[in-house]
Amino acid sequence: MIRKAAIIVIVLALVILLTAAAPKVWITDLRPRLPLHPDRDYDRRTLDQIQQVIIHHTAAPASQTIEAIAHYHTGPNHICDNGCPGIAYHFMIDREAKVYQVNDLETISFHASGQNTVSVGVCLIGNYDELEPTPQQLTAVVRVIRYLNRKLGRRLAIAGHRDYANKSCPGWNVDIDSIRAKV
Repeated sequence: MIRKAAIIVIVLALVILLTAAAPKVWITDLRPRLPLHPDRDYDRRTLDQIQQVIIHHTAAPASQTIEAIAHYHTGPNHICDNGCPGIAYHFMIDREAKVYQVNDLETISFHASGQNTVSVGVCLIGNYDELEPTPQQLTAVVRVIRYLNRKLGRRLAIAGHRDYANKSCPGWNVDIDSIRAKV
């Protein structure tokens, strides 16, 4: 009886230790669930081609779902007259600072003309010309960039979409220099 109780205690202790040591999932993978264009595919790249992160905003209501954004991107839109192969970013961050992966890192998505092959697109959901990003959202952006730096084994440059286009994106209320300083 004592031996059985000791085994139960040891098993419970191991379960607690393993649960505590298990990595916390902080990126929700939406890649398998998002709509894709029926006739188009994004080109692919190797991870060593990635040199920078470009930060975006949707410039739409913060309540817009990622699925709705993907449907918009795969239909005729401001990026692709005949629809993009899929959603145009790699990561998206909502107002609650939840992080979603929406494309493989090897995917050359259409998020910043002339920079797509060498960059990862990180997009804040909402219009940050009108809204202030939450501190938690900005922390999530920094966390994603740190994650990418670790995964790729190098420090990536950080830019806003406005650095490559005549746009306010990721919104005038997003301070790219502050993000750079925190990474």
